[in-house]
Amino acid sequence: MQTGHELFIHGLNDMMDAEHQLVDALEELAGDSSRADLKKAFEQHRRETEGQIQRLEQCFELLGEESEETECMVFAVWLPKRRRLAKKTHRRI
Repeated sequence: MQTGHELFIHGLNDMMDAEHQLVDALEELAGDSSRADLKKAFEQHRRETEGQIQRLEQCFELLGEESEETECMVFAVWLPKRRRLAKKTHRRI
C-alpha cells in the first residue's frame, strides 16, 4: 500500500471479509442456540450484518473499486476456536 486511498480500500476489504465471516458465525450460533430468544437475536444480528455487507458493496461501487478477497484475522482466529470449543464441550448455548 502506497497511498491513503489504498489503505482505505484495504480496510474496506478487511471489513467486508469480517462481515461475511460474521454472517457464517451468527448462523452457526443461531443453530447451536437452545433458547428461542438467543436464536432470534442471532438471526436478527445476521440480517443486520447482511445489510452491512450491502452498504460496503455500495461503498466499493461509489468509489469505482472492486472488492478483493482478504482475510480478517480476528475472525480467522476466533471462528475455528469457537467451533473447537463447541465440539469439545458438546454444549448448546
